[in-house]
Amino acid sequence: GPAGSVELPLTVTAMPDRVVWLPLNSTGGGVASDTGALPGALVRVGPATLAAEAPGTAEEAEA
Repeated sequence: GPAGSVELPLTVTAMPDRVVWLPLNSTGGGVASDTGALPGALVRVGPATLAAEAPGTAEEAEA
């Protein structure tokens, strides 16, 4: 998102194309406050990277 990123475990399940689901508020922070992404925002989903690594290729989906 515009404010940052978050790393979470991934589970693939039946969803409409270009849609990801994450809780807005969770223990230890929240997706909205950590990333600045709100419902309907375009987000990037990609592999986890070490802080020293350059960002990898990611796919975009609506939150």
